[in-house]
Amino acid sequence: MSPVEFTAGAANASHFRNTASVIDRTRMHFERAHQRGLMGVYGRSLEGRAVMITEGERRGDTMADYVRCCYLGLDNHPAIVAGAVAAIKEYGSLHWSCARTRLNFGLVGELEGLLSQLFGARIITYSTVMIANMGALPIIASGHLTGGQRPVMVFDRLAHASLAFHKPVVAEETQVETIPHNDLDALEQLCRKHPIVAYVCDGVYSMGGFAPIEGLLELQEKYGLFLYIDDAHGISLFGESGEGFARSQLPNELGERTIVAASLAKGFGASGGMLMLGTAYQEELFRCYSIPHAFSA
Repeated sequence: MSPVEFTAGAANASHFRNTASVIDRTRMHFERAHQRGLMGVYGRSLEGRAVMITEGERRGDTMADYVRCCYLGLDNHPAIVAGAVAAIKEYGSLHWSCARTRLNFGLVGELEGLLSQLFGARIITYSTVMIANMGALPIIASGHLTGGQRPVMVFDRLAHASLAFHKPVVAEETQVETIPHNDLDALEQLCRKHPIVAYVCDGVYSMGGFAPIEGLLELQEKYGLFLYIDDAHGISLFGESGEGFARSQLPNELGERTIVAASLAKGFGASGGMLMLGTAYQEELFRCYSIPHAFSA
C-alpha cells in the first residue's frame, strides 16, 4: 500500500488527535517490524511462556514469549482454563447480544459481587479497560459526579492511549488540558484557577514509573480534586488482595471523588476490565448511562 502524503498543518491545532500524522511518522517502522516477524505474529499457548507459531515461514517454531502482560502466568493456568470451559457449559452460551441495561449473565453479577468484596468498592465489569474508560470519562466530564458543575479534565501527558484516545469526546463536554508527566505543581495551578478539576492518569505507567498517589490525595483534600486512575498495569501486583498500586494507597472508602479502572486480563490471567466506584449514585449512573453498558454493539 502506497503511503499517502498530507499537507503540514492540515489538522486543526485545537484538535486532540491527528491520526494522519501518527501514520505518516510511524508507518516505515511498523512495516519493518512486520517484515522481520516482530509484529502480527499468530500462535498458540503451550506451557508457561512457550508459544508455538501457527502461521507464516516460522510455522511450527516454538519460542519464549515476552510480550504478554500476564505477570503471574495465570492466563494459561489449567485451573483458569477449566473454569472458563465449565462456565460456558453451565450457562449454555458464550455471549448474549443484548445491552447490559436489559439482561446480564448471572455469573457476571456473582463476579462483580465477589470483586466488590475483594477490593472494597462497587465494581462494574467491562469487556476491556479501554471500553470501561470510554464509558466513564464522558460521564465525569458531564458534571454529574461533581455536583452538576462540569470539571476541567486534566490528562497526564503520559496517560495510556486507552485514556488519551477519548480526549476529543471529553472535549465535547468540557475543557480539556494536558500537563507534563506527574507535574503536581501544574495540576495545583489548575486547581487554584478552576473550581472543579478532574485528573486522569495511570497508576503504574505502561512504559515505566507510577503516579504520585500521596501528592494527589493531598490535592484532593485541599481542592476537592476528582481522581480517575487507570491502574491496569498495577492491579494484582500490589496490595494484600492484589487490589493494585493505586487502590492499596487509597482510603478504605473511595468516596465520591475517586474512581479506579483496572484490568482482569493482566495479572489475573482472565479477560475484561472493571471500574471501582465509591458510591451507590455513581454505580446507578454508570449502569444507566455508560455507553458500553447501555449498547451491545
